[in-house]
Amino acid sequence: MSKVCGFAKIIILSILFVLIASPVMAQTDTNMNIPAMVKPITNVSPAKIAACKTKEAVVKTRMKQLTELVNTMVATFDDIAGRVETYYSKMVIPTGKTVTNYDTLAGAITSQKTSVKARLSQTETDVDNFNCTNENPKTLINQFKADMQAEKTDLKNYRTSITDLIVAIKTVSRTAQNTPTNTK
Repeated sequence: MSKVCGFAKIIILSILFVLIASPVMAQTDTNMNIPAMVKPITNVSPAKIAACKTKEAVVKTRMKQLTELVNTMVATFDDIAGRVETYYSKMVIPTGKTVTNYDTLAGAITSQKTSVKARLSQTETDVDNFNCTNENPKTLINQFKADMQAEKTDLKNYRTSITDLIVAIKTVSRTAQNTPTNTK
């Protein structure tokens, strides 16, 4: 009797498994064969889309203002770097002093400027692509935010490379001024 009872338990458990597991496994997305409960939901409610559309112009304006601020900062940094290079070539080099790693420092400035410009291009693309008719506008805002954070880091590195060149030039020019001349 115990063999029959054990066999009956196995049959009952397998029937229960089939009854419980079949509907869950049958629910799949037709184009990806991923169970429906695993696929992330990206649909935004109509109320949220309406709220987004009322604020879309304000958000785009703010995004454009931030990119303009970055453009202004880049122009200012370019101007400062140009003045430092002019000072070095017209004031320091004629005294016979040179910065030993000037090419490396100038290359770092150029590299950082290129990085800032590339990131700025990506950020401007984010601004152009933003609208509330996409599936999930919050994703676009988060992408813009991440790009602006990276842009901020790139601008900081650009400023640091300019500062490093200024410090090196000032160090050399001060040693040139503090060197006693032989006046006999």
